Amino acid sequence: MLSFFKSIYSIIKINKLNSIWKKRVFFSENESYSSHLRPLVNEFLKNRKKILYVTSQINDPIFNIKDENLTALYISPVLGQILFFNFLNCEKLFLTMPDINNFHLKKSKNCKSYIYIFHSPVSTNMIYRDKAFFNYDEYLCVGNHHIEELSEYIEKYSLKNKKLHKTGYFKLDEIYKNKNSVNMIKKKKILIAPSWGKINIINLCGEKLISKLLESNYEVILRPHIQSLKYDGKLLKIIENNFKNFHKFKIQKENFSFNDFETCEFLITDWSGIGMEYAFAFERPVIYINTPKKIMNKNFNDISTVPLEDKIRDKIGLIIEPEQIENITSIMNCTDVNDQSFKNAIIKCREKFIYNFKNSALEAYKLFAGQN
Repeated sequence: MLSFFKSIYSIIKINKLNSIWKKRVFFSENESYSSHLRPLVNEFLKNRKKILYVTSQINDPIFNIKDENLTALYISPVLGQILFFNFLNCEKLFLTMPDINNFHLKKSKNCKSYIYIFHSPVSTNMIYRDKAFFNYDEYLCVGNHHIEELSEYIEKYSLKNKKLHKTGYFKLDEIYKNKNSVNMIKKKKILIAPSWGKINIINLCGEKLISKLLESNYEVILRPHIQSLKYDGKLLKIIENNFKNFHKFKIQKENFSFNDFETCEFLITDWSGIGMEYAFAFERPVIYINTPKKIMNKNFNDISTVPLEDKIRDKIGLIIEPEQIENITSIMNCTDVNDQSFKNAIIKCREKFIYNFKNSALEAYKLFAGQN
């Protein structure tokens, strides 16, 4: 109930704010999306542009920032969000949430431009719902694959007044910027970071994979996707109980450690975009467990573009079939993560598929810098 009253207070305050605060509004579902929003927010603040930042996490770290050009407010999930979106009056709303106007969160007639910031480098067609991106006005595209896919959708479905911007991927730049200047790999340290959905590493072969790695004296960190905590919660509890006596195993459900991401010798995933983040930031190969494709859109073949996460896997990593898990440690022992040919292939892919590497937030800022 308290969160609801906080939401009402925030919505009233937003309506009372001077119009200059409503030129640039950022909406965040929770802290996990801050790495996708904050680089651009920081560019605006650095240049003394006023920002209104609305979050659905009551203890979001954004509230710790003291800056006269930042107003941060809380709205509760679901009901608070419905009220916020319905009554919003602004020039531009920046958000990472797909499916606007398709379900309970509707567009406001008083918001002039909805700007989508991609929270993953993956394609728009396979792992997102049908028409997930149709109702935005501007798109901060990660790479040419987003331009090609969205252009085909625009033509095929006669979508009007769309602007596609070649910006890049904020989160990748932040990871690259914050990584250690020396090689921080810790031998025999594994990070398992699956995607979520009907079939993923956790519910297909998670226990077997973890067992094999622990038997070979690997340090194993399982980082479930935030959605897996809901959909695979019971199974994760079983895994946690089964391996609780192994001191080299842990599950990270929140407060994910960047150190663990940087120092793992191998990242194991399935169809998650984290594979590209890891490969492109640290220039090391990914191990992909070849689970069935993550298909959230049964109509994903309605455009001709092959999803990037499908066509890039064998170029930035190794693909292992689930039945090969029995031999996974042997495969890893034969793989040199510092091999120059791997590194060269990954850099080549990064140059081909990612816009403005290391400068994406600045390029995005330039698009909107004209406003006071």
